[in-house]
Amino acid sequence: MRIILYWVKLHRLNGYSNVFRDRSVAMSELTSPDTPNRSARLWRFVLAGPVVFLVSVLVMGGAAVLIPPGPATINHVAIPLVLFPAVWALLFFYACLEPRLFRCAASLTGLALSNTVLIVWHFWNTAQLAAAA
Repeated sequence: MRIILYWVKLHRLNGYSNVFRDRSVAMSELTSPDTPNRSARLWRFVLAGPVVFLVSVLVMGGAAVLIPPGPATINHVAIPLVLFPAVWALLFFYACLEPRLFRCAASLTGLALSNTVLIVWHFWNTAQLAAAA
C-alpha cells in the first residue's frame, strides 16, 4: 500500500517523472489523511470480525423466515445454510474495503436490526398462533 501511495505522491508532485530516478519525497510525506490510525484499525477489525459474523448469522435467520418451506419443508433451513459463507464473505469484504467506518457501521447496524425485527416478528406470530390453539 505504501508503494502505491509513494508512486501516486511522486506523480502528483513531479508530474510524470520516473519513480526510480527521483526519490525526493520522503516516506514521512506520504502519509495521507486517509491513512488509518490505531483506533480506526481497531474499529475496522471489530467490524470486519465479530460484528460481520453476528450480522451474517442474523441475515441467515432472517432468510430462514423469508424463504418458503418448500415441498420437503427443508428449503427455508438449507438455503440460508448454503448461502451463509457467501453472505459472510460479502459483508467481510464490504467492512474491509469501505473507506468510511461510520457508513459501514450504520449499514451493518441497519441490516442487523432489520433481520432482528423480522425474526422477532416471526416468533411473535408463532407464539400467538400457539396460544390461540
